[in-house]
Amino acid sequence: MRKSLVLAAAAGATLSLAACGSTMSEQTKTVTVAEKSGIPPATATATTDPTTATATTPDPTSLTGPIGTSFTDTDDSNNVMDVKLTHVIDPARGSNEFETPDNGKRFVGVKFALTGKSGTFNDDANSDATLIGSDGQSYTADFGDIEGCTNFNAGEFTVSPGTHSVGCVVFQVPASARVKSVQWNSNLFGGTPATWTVK
Repeated sequence: MRKSLVLAAAAGATLSLAACGSTMSEQTKTVTVAEKSGIPPATATATTDPTTATATTPDPTSLTGPIGTSFTDTDDSNNVMDVKLTHVIDPARGSNEFETPDNGKRFVGVKFALTGKSGTFNDDANSDATLIGSDGQSYTADFGDIEGCTNFNAGEFTVSPGTHSVGCVVFQVPASARVKSVQWNSNLFGGTPATWTVK
């Protein structure tokens, strides 16, 4: 299913980043000028210097946010859902005694909450999610289950308006690498992924 990504800034403007009329926009994470700049709200709102205002205004082209940021994903059939990274479980334990990581690696579970907005959105979270390690490597899904969180329906999910689906995509990561970020890119033909930074 071909898709592309767009971010809606806190002011509500939407900037298209790819073709096909598909979008991905930031929804529940509101970044104020004060939060973005790290200066007190009173000082931020009193700023009249145009150069200062430019430096402290949220970047409308960014598709990056912290854990808890929600992005709206629209596919090429105009089906819409919200996707939110809610937790990174690191390390995670396999769901049973047979689910174990390879030598020198550990399981990391990345928990997503998906909410249908319009139409019927179905896809595979295992192919949409990628983990980026501090070693600069990109890691794809391990397709397993971890304790306390299933892998959707073997990665597959379907959401319609008002319905929710929660699950974990599981990765195997070297013991020496920390989780730097997690990406969601439902555009199988390229595009800009949504990225959650992990501290």
